[in-house]
Amino acid sequence: MMSAIDLLPDEALLTNGDPTGELFATFYRRYARALFVHLAREALDPQTAADVVAETFLTALRCRASFDPQRGCAAAWLAGIARHRLADQRRRTRRLRRLARRLQAEIPALVQADLDSYEALRHAEAQEGVSDPQIAAAIEALPHHQRQAVIARVVHEEAYHDIARSLHTSELSARQHVSRGLAALRRSLTE
Repeated sequence: MMSAIDLLPDEALLTNGDPTGELFATFYRRYARALFVHLAREALDPQTAADVVAETFLTALRCRASFDPQRGCAAAWLAGIARHRLADQRRRTRRLRRLARRLQAEIPALVQADLDSYEALRHAEAQEGVSDPQIAAAIEALPHHQRQAVIARVVHEEAYHDIARSLHTSELSARQHVSRGLAALRRSLTE
């Protein structure tokens, strides 16, 4: 059943100054799926596509006051933001690959088991922390940098470059901490 908000034009959803975020949430629901499908066509893996969608809508939310209906429709404005976020993502990926080549290191790829561990940890995380004592103990047993990286990525859904910054390390190293931490958690929880 459609509400009155669902019937509002895009411009009203963006320019209303809605303090509750309900109008922007409607705008998000209108375009998130289509944007994700578009990014999947760009040959992005699902996680990267989801990251770009999230970054796009976060930017749109922060910059919605700058939207000008006189310059074009909201869908085109959002597509422009997505193009910029996609370009940023590709630049980060190129930098990471160059760094890996220079260090003669391999970027660890997440395998399905890592993704399963990620999802299990995400779902076990409660409002005040990890609610499952077995998972909490396994996380606590991780080396400091792995524990910090896994919690930042999985629980707080931080981007790798933000994790790297907080750990004072490279993005490659942050990815390795997450990958190794998830692998250690998987081993610990399946024993």
